[in-house]
Amino acid sequence: MADPGSGEARLLIVSPGAGALDDETCAHITQSLPGYAVTTFDASTDVRRLVSSNGTVVVAGGDGSVGSVVRRLAGSDVSLGIVPAGTYNNFAIGMGIPTDIDEALAVIKDGARTPVTLGMVGDVPFLETAAIGIFGRAIDLGEAVKDGD
Repeated sequence: MADPGSGEARLLIVSPGAGALDDETCAHITQSLPGYAVTTFDASTDVRRLVSSNGTVVVAGGDGSVGSVVRRLAGSDVSLGIVPAGTYNNFAIGMGIPTDIDEALAVIKDGARTPVTLGMVGDVPFLETAAIGIFGRAIDLGEAVKDGD
């Protein structure tokens, strides 16, 4: 197995389950980022092993995919680009990232960086929200309804 951080310099993670990603859109994003290794989002993947220690990861997906990747990359020197393609895109909107895919790709290609402070619950980082008790359960139920479960 490779050492952590010895992977690709540029990695594109595509989340096909995201609301705005169909095969055509995924192909467009991939073609728009030549030189990026492409992988499908899997929350259990150790992203740090796939990207070099000072590389760039672009996530095409929603808040769940972005948050999962950020938790894996927390504390690293990896740069993150976001192509908002989920249902809500709360984090991207809060960061001023355009929700139009081509406009978001232009921001990534421009290379402008904005530092982000992560929240922590114990030793687990979070990006957008953390909830406990009945509020946390309400979020879970809302996600289940959204997903049709």
